[in-house]
Amino acid sequence: MSTLTRVEELISSNNIEEARDFLENEISRLDFSNESVTPDILALSELLGLGSNTSMEISLGILVRQLIRKDYCIDQNILWLWVSSILSRDAIRIDSPARISLLGLASAVQDWSIPLFALIVPAFDNFLKTSLSQENILIAEQSLDFIATKGESYASVPRVNIVLTDLYSKACQVLELVDDIDLKEDWKEDLEFFYRPQKNSR
Repeated sequence: MSTLTRVEELISSNNIEEARDFLENEISRLDFSNESVTPDILALSELLGLGSNTSMEISLGILVRQLIRKDYCIDQNILWLWVSSILSRDAIRIDSPARISLLGLASAVQDWSIPLFALIVPAFDNFLKTSLSQENILIAEQSLDFIATKGESYASVPRVNIVLTDLYSKACQVLELVDDIDLKEDWKEDLEFFYRPQKNSR
């Protein structure tokens, strides 16, 4: 029985905690730094891309917690496989905790400009635009934090100016809602590093 089938059966039977425990055990055994894409790695990517919203949210949340424990040490090919699997989904709910988890996963990308990751930037742009829409302020602020802290590499990928301008504008709108003055100033300064690479865009 595949991982996807097993998890979906547990969830459909309302055995959420059992599904969570099963996934915790499966994901904790994975070697993120291994350069080989093993069957277990592929099984998780299948779950992230094809599983129900519930199974995707649970597995992605566990995955990111494990990644933090491993100090973000992960093979970039495996990381690309997981991020692209999630982005291939029809949609991610605007209030889904998976949006924050995906930001955590994407934070492990070392260089967005390499071809492997540059290919999925348009899909991630759309993900960020939706996350910055302010329909969920926590998700919007976490998206702002991603752009502010990881945005210089992300913005270095060539694309039309209007795309970066739109992301920058939405991020600034969220920034205006931030109450913490010190944090607001830090994010404001970091946003300038995100927007600066637009001169290299078409």
